[in-house]
Amino acid sequence: AFHFQILVDTYGNIPYTNALQGLTVAQPTYDTGVAVYEDLFKQLDAALALFASGETRAAAGETISNPGVNDIMYQGNINSWRRLANTLKLRMILRQSERTDRQTFIQAALTTLKASPYGFITTADQGATINPGYTNSTNQQNPLYATFGNGVNGQPVENNNIYRAGGYAVNFLINTQDSRIFGFYNPVSGSSFGATFFGTISPLVNSQTSSIGPGVLQSSTQDAVILSTVESLFIQAEAVQRGYITGNAKTLYESAITQSYADLGIQDDAGTAADYARQFLDSGSPNVTWDAATNKLTLILTQKWNSLNGTAPFEAWSDFRRTGIPAVPISQDPSTSVKQIPSRLLYPQTETQYNETAVKAQGTDSQ
Repeated sequence: AFHFQILVDTYGNIPYTNALQGLTVAQPTYDTGVAVYEDLFKQLDAALALFASGETRAAAGETISNPGVNDIMYQGNINSWRRLANTLKLRMILRQSERTDRQTFIQAALTTLKASPYGFITTADQGATINPGYTNSTNQQNPLYATFGNGVNGQPVENNNIYRAGGYAVNFLINTQDSRIFGFYNPVSGSSFGATFFGTISPLVNSQTSSIGPGVLQSSTQDAVILSTVESLFIQAEAVQRGYITGNAKTLYESAITQSYADLGIQDDAGTAADYARQFLDSGSPNVTWDAATNKLTLILTQKWNSLNGTAPFEAWSDFRRTGIPAVPISQDPSTSVKQIPSRLLYPQTETQYNETAVKAQGTDSQ
């Protein structure tokens, strides 16, 4: 369900019902994104039913094997898996929040979701993360670190040189006096950060721009994040603010930012991560402080974008397509003729090559 949601959010209509059948169905037809989404809720409900069945059978005296340490996400904690399922449901509900034709489905899905006694991912779960035994050896490093950090020899990989700080994000962090800038980026010198705006025709050289910071690239053995506690708390804050679920939106929002400070390691001898988060939250800025913000949804989504910097860019793109928040500027490249961020990606060329009839049935790829 997790992966198929990403596929729908990336491409729209995709092969689903007839997919993954190998040579039996080598050219699967496409399902609509709506149909896939609706079935993903059924798949998650089926998973939850299996968990309940296992417990019922165990209570009746059957021997039920718990995966324990072989479960590289939750070490056999079934309630944590339940909270992940609920959180995925809530995320998919919010994805449809702006669609007037989906409101009936949303309310039905919320009725089922709110009947669950297990809730959502919180700080008690440490998010949905995996670590099968990452180590500083070839092909065994944390994938994010291996792709953007240092190789096993300790030297920066090529992507570390290519991916540099963006001007909009750095300026936002500086203007809101957000100490997390030291986790998201490495200073160029002292406490000075350098960045380039996307698409500029006069980019700064690497020595003048900040690289990905130590809070994002912590070590070759760090956990891989599937769905972070930070993201889950922001999802819940938005859902409460919209009236979808009960709770305290302000508390959830502030907990998300506090957790972000902790995840990035923003602490020193002068204060803990919670201390610095509290100082940030009480700054009085309408882009930060709950009581100072005139639009709470804009505040939640803006700080969600800010907090997921470097760890969940797909979520920021998805939220922007859904709401237009925050108003991130597009490429400065003067040759950019369409002044908007893409709403979807093109189907892969291999799909057009090997499943041409099904692809063409979706219309032109620019839609």
